[in-house]
Amino acid sequence: MRSIRHLLMLLLLACCTASCSNHKQKEALDRAEYLMEAHPDSALIILNEIEKSELGSKKEQARYALLMSMALDKNYIDTTAFDVLQPAIDYYIKKGTPDEKLRTYYYQGVIFLNKGNRDNALNSFTKGVHIANESEDSLTIARLLVAQGGLYYEFYEFDSYIKLYLKAADIYNGLSLKDSELDCLLNALNGSILLENQHQCDSILNLLTTIVR
Repeated sequence: MRSIRHLLMLLLLACCTASCSNHKQKEALDRAEYLMEAHPDSALIILNEIEKSELGSKKEQARYALLMSMALDKNYIDTTAFDVLQPAIDYYIKKGTPDEKLRTYYYQGVIFLNKGNRDNALNSFTKGVHIANESEDSLTIARLLVAQGGLYYEFYEFDSYIKLYLKAADIYNGLSLKDSELDCLLNALNGSILLENQHQCDSILNLLTTIVR
């Protein structure tokens, strides 16, 4: 009888310990995500302090993988390996929300770009664009359009390059990110000049004038 009670107490203690650990990991992930845009360096510090062995579920491992990939990219740490992002690819592509799938495709494409594999990068970005209408993550959509547009520029597909940068500019405008909007419009203007499209150049110049006033 005492042995059974002792065993039950040990099981209860183990459950409590696991629950506390899971709560701690979730709080850390939430904090890292909250800081990601404004303070990516702080987000990276938090993520580096998390013990990956304590991430229990596949979903939690996927979230950590995606946040870590985001933090590395935002801290200008280019990675050419998929070992960090892979748990997110394995889980989110099949089971993720549209936002999670979109972000995963975007950072998958970024890694392919870092590897110099432009065809696979474009394929990843294109897959992301296909689900963009289902996503509410406007900022990642804009970044994805810019990345895809940059590849079209390298492939000399200037019409697509201009179209994507104008779409991204419109999104940045809605988010009140004027510097990013300006950068996109300048790129679109560059493409219009290359195509000698005077009408489009004039249209973009009018948009630029309203921003820089």
